[in-house]
Amino acid sequence: MKRWIAVGGVGVGCGGLLAWMFWALSGNAVAALVIGAAVGSILVVLAVAGGRYNRTYQLTADRRAAALAKRERVRKAIEDTHRRQ
Repeated sequence: MKRWIAVGGVGVGCGGLLAWMFWALSGNAVAALVIGAAVGSILVVLAVAGGRYNRTYQLTADRRAAALAKRERVRKAIEDTHRRQ
């Protein structure tokens, strides 16, 4: 969880920095705020989505067993294909 909070914080910081740089170069405060908010919000959304994905798809004993069974089925299918040739 801390990692995704850090990613979101970096996103907000980058958005603010980009807004300041755009304002310093162009003098257009509205455009700077729009660009900074857009970049910051994209990175915050990615951080939130990453955190949710990480919580949702954590490895459990059931998921591990299913993945190992699938791997074994694929291995057997490949061996069967090679034997037929």
